[in-house]
Amino acid sequence: MLRYRLHIVVVILGLSVFLPVVQGHVAVSSIPREDRILPGRTAPQKGAFLVAKRNMPDPRFRQTVILLLEHGNKGTLGLIINRPTDIPLSRALPELDSITDEKHLLFLGGPVTPDRLIFLVRSPAPPKETAHIMADIYYSASKDALGRAIKQRKGSQELRMFLGHSGWAAGQLDAELARGDWLVVQADPRTVFDQDLKHIWPQLIEQDPGPGMIIDNRHRDLLAVL
Repeated sequence: MLRYRLHIVVVILGLSVFLPVVQGHVAVSSIPREDRILPGRTAPQKGAFLVAKRNMPDPRFRQTVILLLEHGNKGTLGLIINRPTDIPLSRALPELDSITDEKHLLFLGGPVTPDRLIFLVRSPAPPKETAHIMADIYYSASKDALGRAIKQRKGSQELRMFLGHSGWAAGQLDAELARGDWLVVQADPRTVFDQDLKHIWPQLIEQDPGPGMIIDNRHRDLLAVL
């Protein structure tokens, strides 16, 4: 498992402070639910994966998979889901670590504000102070919301915490997509929380059909027989 070491961690939580640039929202996905590759759809959206192409020019994003949390006319917000660190929660937020027996390691969410923390949580109902992404997955940067999730003794298959995030100004991601840096794939909860981290990027990039396509990843197991 590839791990990234960070030696100084200062965590500041606060949703209104953490997410000022991405307040615009887009409509719920209109991608059909067919078990097939969908041609001609290149627009990213909340609840999609950005999969770094093999020729990704930016070394910070090589072999990364990014879950998009927000995408709109003011910019884009996402989290790298396949870069764990060896930093325990006890080092970043000891006051929260003391209320659970679960041993959580933090992930590197991206190069933007690596001294701040944002988390993903699975829940059958919307938790307070969170925003919905897809299915039963929500995100937040609220310390109170994180404390409640930890008190519920959620393990790593229900709770993931990230240092920093990945962000794009309005139009920036569109330019990178036009250049061919990313594959856009429909995200699914199993890949985010249950998949072996070292297999996420290799498996998704194998589905690269070429320019100008989005893959409906919710039924990717059936793609092999098409």
